[in-house]
Amino acid sequence: MDKRCTPVYFKLVDFLADCRHHDANYDIAKTLIELIQDFPDIYIEQIASRAHTSVSTVTKFCKRLGYLSFKSLKEDILPYVDQSADIQTTVDSFIEKDHCLTQDFFKWMDFADLTMKLKQIICHQPIVILNSSYSDPASNHLRSIFEVHHYPTYLLNRDVDDSILFDLIKQQGVVLIVSLTGRWLTQHQDTLKQLQENHITYYIISADTSIDPKHLIALPNVSSLFHSYYHSNRYLNLLTITIEIALNHLD
Repeated sequence: MDKRCTPVYFKLVDFLADCRHHDANYDIAKTLIELIQDFPDIYIEQIASRAHTSVSTVTKFCKRLGYLSFKSLKEDILPYVDQSADIQTTVDSFIEKDHCLTQDFFKWMDFADLTMKLKQIICHQPIVILNSSYSDPASNHLRSIFEVHHYPTYLLNRDVDDSILFDLIKQQGVVLIVSLTGRWLTQHQDTLKQLQENHITYYIISADTSIDPKHLIALPNVSSLFHSYYHSNRYLNLLTITIEIALNHLD
């Protein structure tokens, strides 16, 4: 079985794509990707040695990716698609799983909380969405929805210089930050501090339950959300559709 079709591989390549500095986490991710075909027959000491770091740092990296331990990371190799099945069986299985994902999302969604926050968002103009390159399609969809409802909206990469962000929002705008894991927030505390000090309204689209609920537009914290580009964008698109439905009722 090709281990590049597994959840852990998608998590690792997504993490690597988001790296901005050459540090221990980069080395660990790169090492694990290089050894992906050896999963699960790898050892934490082997990874630490090859990445020139410590066993404890590898363990922290695993937890950063959402795993309880190195053991759970290396065993997350069940493929998304049953590669032994014929095409029609595979397609039917995918449709069923996607249908279940959609149903579970709408059962989980707190419509009252989302509607309350949307009322606050549309009171401020312009709306500025800070996204990552991985969330571009869903964020563009979200931008277009607000604009169709006549709310001026800008879409910026979340690593944009703060001077551009604050020039756009002035004092009346609102900021929507897309950060599925919440990792970006820990790396940009200064930006959040400036938003707070300038009394600028902001919300964070994330599955990180440690975020202050008054600022959180929540996504379900399920493992599949972080497995791949497809899954993360699927959840983001479902949220965007929900926002569109709510806006139609608010107009």
